Amino acid sequence: MPKDLRTHLEALKGSPPEFFREFNKPLSPEYELSAILLQLEEKNEFPTVLFNNVQNLLGETGHRVLMNLTASRENLAVACGMDRSQFKMDLSHRLLTLYDRPFKPVVIPQKEAPVRSKVLKDNADLRKLPIVTTHEADGGPYLTMMVVTRHPEWDPTAPGVHNVAFNRMQYKDARRGNILIGVMHNNAVFQMYEKKGLPCPVAIVLGHHPLFLMGAMTQPSFDVSEYDIIGGYLQEPLRLTSSETWGDALLVPADAEIVIEAEILPNIREPEGPFGEWTGHTSGRTTAPVFEVKAITLRDHPILVSNFIGHRDHDGLSGTAWGLSMFKRVKEVVAGARGVHLPSSGRAGFHAYVQIQKFAEGDQTNAACAAATIGHAKLIVIVDEDVDIFDEEQVLTAVATRFQADTDLQIVRNIRGSMLDPSKVGKPHATLIIDATKPFGQPYAERVRVPKAVVDRIKLKDLY
Repeated sequence: MPKDLRTHLEALKGSPPEFFREFNKPLSPEYELSAILLQLEEKNEFPTVLFNNVQNLLGETGHRVLMNLTASRENLAVACGMDRSQFKMDLSHRLLTLYDRPFKPVVIPQKEAPVRSKVLKDNADLRKLPIVTTHEADGGPYLTMMVVTRHPEWDPTAPGVHNVAFNRMQYKDARRGNILIGVMHNNAVFQMYEKKGLPCPVAIVLGHHPLFLMGAMTQPSFDVSEYDIIGGYLQEPLRLTSSETWGDALLVPADAEIVIEAEILPNIREPEGPFGEWTGHTSGRTTAPVFEVKAITLRDHPILVSNFIGHRDHDGLSGTAWGLSMFKRVKEVVAGARGVHLPSSGRAGFHAYVQIQKFAEGDQTNAACAAATIGHAKLIVIVDEDVDIFDEEQVLTAVATRFQADTDLQIVRNIRGSMLDPSKVGKPHATLIIDATKPFGQPYAERVRVPKAVVDRIKLKDLY
């Protein structure tokens, strides 16, 4: 059976409630789903949550929405076929290995594609979907999943290559919305079409296996198809099928839950936002391109996946994906690279904890400089291999006991950073580097320890 969202949910069934929960009572997609997730978050619980009875935008009940799909690295480990206990660097090493083993996709007939169980064309209507409104300042309901574009045949760099990326899309009416594209590959493809005055075909994918999402977060070179990367993560060829609107000119994931086929219109911009972004802050109102819906294809009883932006759901996804890219870069520069973690405290983007084994003084600076070339890190802390970078208390203890501000601190100015950083208004971006490693080749005070043999011998359960 091909891997998809449903095979992953089957693997989660029977999990403890801190990892998977279902809610069956009727709920509105306007704030009520996020209110439930927020209350779980306040109890330090981040399960994948399946809401089985959500209203669509027409007020009709019985629709399914999944959120917090990527909120925990433990569940991402399960998605990789690993034990939950391997959620730290074991997971990172596994994902890096899979990234380097891409699979070419396979194309199956439309009649065999589960995502085509129901096809809406003239009656395609976004209001039939349970599109979520997450935060009170949001400009309306938003789609927060993947957008697929295909390099046009006249593109000499990579004709026919599919790009998959995340974009936020604001619902406006039954067949229209705004899409904020940013400056990445999807935007480059859109501009190719716009320069010729042509609409840009896109497929909006609202639900698939979490490793499909991981593949969409990667940033390979412009001539590499993310469909190949996703197949590597899945350890099997991704199944594709012809789109309803463009046929083989734009292939869509056959095992997705919902696919919206749309065109981004050239030379049209309309007001978009505000929107609660991954930074945990609301981005302001802007203008963005417009998309028009051409068709919607769905599985039987589909599950719409929505990201709980600004919370652990996005942190788990972006933190893992960006952390992999950063770790790969650090490994290229420093032989003793041992790990990278982008903690949720930095919104999984602004803080980076880098673990190294020092083979020479200066390795820590090289590691920090390499890490600074990936993502939007504003704080990079370099620690020794005996510090668990997934335990923030240990990282801060290393800062407390292995760092001196007058010798171990550096500031790198004029970094591009993120346009969504709320502190960047009117300021250039800068990165703070903290060296919390022990001096190489010099005696250093050891941590206090209790003899391991005694700890192993004395068991609490024997004393109660």
